[in-house]
Amino acid sequence: MATDLTKMPLEILVDLINATNGCALTTADVVFGPPSVLLNGSRNTGLRITATPSSTYSGSRDVSYDRIDMGAIPGSRSVTFDLEGARTIRDLVPKLNAAYHLNLQPEDYYDDELPAAVDLSAGNYHFVIRAKPSSYIYRNWLVLSGVGDRIVLGDEITQNVLNGFIMPDMIETLEGEAILKGFYFPADISVPMP
Repeated sequence: MATDLTKMPLEILVDLINATNGCALTTADVVFGPPSVLLNGSRNTGLRITATPSSTYSGSRDVSYDRIDMGAIPGSRSVTFDLEGARTIRDLVPKLNAAYHLNLQPEDYYDDELPAAVDLSAGNYHFVIRAKPSSYIYRNWLVLSGVGDRIVLGDEITQNVLNGFIMPDMIETLEGEAILKGFYFPADISVPMP
């Protein structure tokens, strides 16, 4: 079963614990310690969970699991986003969440500044969204491309009812030929009448 990354981070982690152990913990049952990087072992992250005083559980338990490498999030999907006035990563997160079916929270990423519009005049600009070490779900970073603020067609094309095409006037030359704006029409062309 795929992980539902649209949930809140601690709900995602509780779902993982429940799916692995066949239990029914809730986020109200346990408190999570900070995640730490595991250099040895079969998983990349470790943390301690402790039962809350109001839960039906007691004690603590160390668990290990794999956080998601942010670089793997897009898969085959586009990594280019129209910045549309976004100035920091936080401004772009709603687009990232919608595009990749996530629920990135402020504790998941650094709110770095995005490139200014002037930096985007030459085309795409690459920037990085970096996972915070405190993120329960993500690690590492993701390289994205931003395109500058684009002109909204509705702002540029204010009149959407256009005039029809107008045929240019035909001018007869001294040789009896008709010239239509640079196109040559021999004078002896006859059009059959219906």
